[in-house]
Amino acid sequence: DKDNGSKAQSSSPKVSVPSIPGIQNLGNTCYLSASLQTLFGIPQFIADLYKTFEIQSPKKEIPLTRALLEVATAIGVLPEEHAPLISAEAARSKWLSKKAGNP
Repeated sequence: DKDNGSKAQSSSPKVSVPSIPGIQNLGNTCYLSASLQTLFGIPQFIADLYKTFEIQSPKKEIPLTRALLEVATAIGVLPEEHAPLISAEAARSKWLSKKAGNP
């Protein structure tokens, strides 16, 4: 009976749960980190943010939007292939450096 139970469990489809990495707390930034992680957990927020960036960035500088997209790319929430206007390597070196407080 145990063999049948384990076979039944292994044949069930596996659900892929996206993993959203945390953002390191830099002292008094826990509320900001929690807010960003909440927003980054909403796929439509990221999609709309990137769409806005695509439309607006050729016309004017939008540094906050760029910074949010860079952080999302650096921590893996926004896949590189979905954000061709954001340099993933530059984002990682900028946001995941010792200066940013990461170990």
